[in-house]
Amino acid sequence: MSNEREMSPYSFLCEAIIDDSKTKDDVAYVYAMLIAGGYGGVEIPNRAIVDRWSESCLQYIKDKAWSILMADEERQNKLLKFYEKYKNMDVTNNDR
Repeated sequence: MSNEREMSPYSFLCEAIIDDSKTKDDVAYVYAMLIAGGYGGVEIPNRAIVDRWSESCLQYIKDKAWSILMADEERQNKLLKFYEKYKNMDVTNNDR
C-alpha cells in the first residue's frame, strides 16, 4: 500500500498560503499553476490570502500569476510539468 496521498491542486495553494516562509510571489507561482491547469473556484484560498495579507495583496497575487503565465508558453509548460510531477506528493512525510 502506498504511503502517498493525492494532493489536489488547491492543496498546493493552501499549503503555500499557510506556510509563513512563503512570500506573496511564491503564492503567485502556485496560483499561476492552478490557472494554467484550468482550475477555477479558488474562493476559499482567495479568502485565506486576504486573511493572511490583504485585499490588495490578493490582487497583486492574481496580477503576478497572470503575468507569469503571459510571459511565455515555455514557462506555462514548466508550471504544468511541475504540477504533474508533484500532484501526488506525500505531504505527511517528514523525511525530507
